[in-house]
Amino acid sequence: MSKEIAAANDDEFTKDELAVILTRQWLADGGALLKRQVENAHAFFVKYLVQDLNSTAVPQISGAGEELEISPGEWIVRRVGGSPTAGTYECVPDATGDITMFATYGDYTAISKVQRDRIRLLKTKADKDKKK
Repeated sequence: MSKEIAAANDDEFTKDELAVILTRQWLADGGALLKRQVENAHAFFVKYLVQDLNSTAVPQISGAGEELEISPGEWIVRRVGGSPTAGTYECVPDATGDITMFATYGDYTAISKVQRDRIRLLKTKADKDKKK
């Protein structure tokens, strides 16, 4: 705990300090915000699951993705195309809007970048192996 106290006294806002504030917001009112987000996630999942089950479209690695839903000022939902992850869904904040609530897509973005770099590395290795 002394490490956290020392970090709090350095006049810099760290990720750990931000996490404490965000955790309190998620858990306020008996976790109402967290429960609402879980319910929204379930509704999102069911909506697109049903769409997928009723679609005969096959995702194409070489094709383009498509925007499925745009909530102005809130979220954009896309079906990914033109990549090895074709057919997966991506939900990102609408940059044109005014997002007043904190967003938790940073980990998703970081993971995506790591996976993209990994895929590029594997493709490069595969191309080199083909040339041999």
